[in-house]
Amino acid sequence: MLRSIVRSSAFVLLAACGGASASSSSETIGSSHAPREARAMELSLRTHDGQAIELSDQRGSPVLLFLFATYDGASLATSRGVSRFTREALDTVVIAVAVQPDAETFTAAYVESQSPPYTVAYEPAGRILLGTTDLGAIDSIPTLVMIDAHGREVARHTGYVSERVIGQWHQEAIARGGIVAPPERTADEAARRPAPLPVRTETPPEPGRDDDAPPDDALIIEPD
Repeated sequence: MLRSIVRSSAFVLLAACGGASASSSSETIGSSHAPREARAMELSLRTHDGQAIELSDQRGSPVLLFLFATYDGASLATSRGVSRFTREALDTVVIAVAVQPDAETFTAAYVESQSPPYTVAYEPAGRILLGTTDLGAIDSIPTLVMIDAHGREVARHTGYVSERVIGQWHQEAIARGGIVAPPERTADEAARRPAPLPVRTETPPEPGRDDDAPPDDALIIEPD
């Protein structure tokens, strides 16, 4: 069963154990994973308002997948860096994928209350929960996956990741895959499949606000 990273038996909550909490300089909390096989990833998603998204339609741009659960403490802490990255990396498609039961209902409420700068979606067939998509097994959330412009996985991390580390993944994606023109589609394909997601431009964050570190009241976890 999918677990929130803050409830995983592989991690401990320092505050509960009397340990020191993570400082604002913490870059990652959790575990990184080697990229999966070097082949183009396929994934079918749907936004809260019914728009179909095919990962293959995003070829030509790097893609950051933010697998999360709405209102999960660790996911909310990670979303700060993801939001800032979304505003700054205008050449990258950022999709937050809710991985939880009844995701359709909860994504709509999340978008209404949080107004995130990234696209929020879910996998309607529930295959991410079963581990049967090209993403493979997702044991805990949040999990972030960077994909290059050819659809190949560059980096993956389970747990909190700072905006600076996401930026490093982005540079690696550019170096490995580059920004390429999306493949041409026939008129029939264009009629049946949605166009690539538009680049989102947002108002920059407030001056002096540090979105690169977990909030003071975030649940802080570290490996055993």
